[in-house]
Amino acid sequence: MNRVVVATNDLKERPPKDRLPIYLRNRVRDLGKKFVRELEEFFVNYHALSGEKYRILDVKGPSKARRRIHDGIEATGKEQ
Repeated sequence: MNRVVVATNDLKERPPKDRLPIYLRNRVRDLGKKFVRELEEFFVNYHALSGEKYRILDVKGPSKARRRIHDGIEATGKEQ
């Protein structure tokens, strides 16, 4: 099963990234390496609890995520 996690927000004036709450950060690098690693571990461990194998294939930003979501919507529409 594939999943896309997206963090995005359009801000007119961007405060310094160290003062920006995590939920408003819209680039992977804004989240910080430690947070991204912890998020990856969360998903792996969450699925391991139910006996599922789960691995992170890659970490990309919001524009790539939006493209994947759009592709999925188009693919679903064509199958119906």
